[in-house]
Amino acid sequence: MPVTTARRITDFAATVPVRCLSHPVTALLLDIGALYLLYLTPLFQLSFSEPLLHIWLHLHFVLAGYLFSWSIAGPDPAPHRPGMRLRLLVLFAAIAAHAVLGKLMYAFGFPRDAGLELAEIEAAAQLMYYGGDLAELILALVFFAGWYRRRKLSESASEWQTANRRS
Repeated sequence: MPVTTARRITDFAATVPVRCLSHPVTALLLDIGALYLLYLTPLFQLSFSEPLLHIWLHLHFVLAGYLFSWSIAGPDPAPHRPGMRLRLLVLFAAIAAHAVLGKLMYAFGFPRDAGLELAEIEAAAQLMYYGGDLAELILALVFFAGWYRRRKLSESASEWQTANRRS
């Protein structure tokens, strides 16, 4: 990539709107918050009668999920990226929020008035609950692998600096 193009991309990534959008808390609200909005309101049923809304929702969930995953465990450096502890706390909050939504759906039959049998809703809620656990476990493994890699790199860099100071 040409240097000027790379600088433009870097400058764009450092703007306030992009920094706010890529913050883990914002990504959490866009990802998990949208699930609550979809399944606990009439939006789910509306998405079946409005094809553009249906497409937009699918696109939103793919992009929001990618943004959330990147904001938590993305391997590439990001300007102004929050620390590892905050990202880990946001990941734990996402795990809890996702599990609570699955339990709400199972216990109270959400989404209501969707034309679905209760058994179908319960099966979907179980899939959300356990499938979400699997996805979040994978994200946690990637997160901790990155944390471990960064610690090893910083340790080797400090060892190199110490060795060069002696000589």
